Amino acid sequence: MGHDGTDKQIIQTGSHAGLSPESAAKISTENQIHPATKATLDSWSMLAGVDGLIVPQLELVPSTGDKGQISDCSADKCVVKGKQYQDSTDIPGNHPKPLLHADGKPVLGPDGKPVFGPDRIDLDKIATAARDNQNLLTIPEALINFRHSGQWDFQRMQSDDGRAIFTKDYQNFANIGIGYILGALGMNLKDMSQYADTYCKYRCVQYDEPKSPQYPHLADRQVKDFQIGMALYKERHPDGK
Repeated sequence: MGHDGTDKQIIQTGSHAGLSPESAAKISTENQIHPATKATLDSWSMLAGVDGLIVPQLELVPSTGDKGQISDCSADKCVVKGKQYQDSTDIPGNHPKPLLHADGKPVLGPDGKPVFGPDRIDLDKIATAARDNQNLLTIPEALINFRHSGQWDFQRMQSDDGRAIFTKDYQNFANIGIGYILGALGMNLKDMSQYADTYCKYRCVQYDEPKSPQYPHLADRQVKDFQIGMALYKERHPDGK
């Protein structure tokens, strides 16, 4: 759910501040139906009520819409800043970095294996920026940032031809990031899972793995990732700050 670059200021929220998570999910999917350029990204920002919340060292990446996705750089042309890569984890900013507990021990995913994410991402910086601007950034607007190829879609980044480069190894990290950041904003597990479930329903996302018993359009692993992210935030920030 990709990024690099320059910072932008948040502006005041718009008329969609009261959207329910389900409504935000529907708008998120509608934004995915059409190819997005910088112009449509600006329009989306106006609709969402923010002028592209940017967190430190990240850049807002337009939704790739129907431009497609690169799932294997060795089988498809994967070019970033003029250079072709055979493995997405070789791309600068997309090198694997272990996710750690406060005591330095590795965070384990639902499969019991250490979780890795792209080295360009610092969940604490993102969560702090979101929390500090909580009077300007509403929960629905934060949810929208997690749409496919959205600003906080940490398992995807953009190629030079506008397609999303997907890194499967970062799936758990991306979902843990949802729990971490939304947990920082005070969102509960039920609401974030409902949003993700609605989003996947409207996107017709299919998972070849066990589904969540409560959320039929989500992999059970995703909900467990959300829980891990929420718990990790509370562990690192016991005072909620």
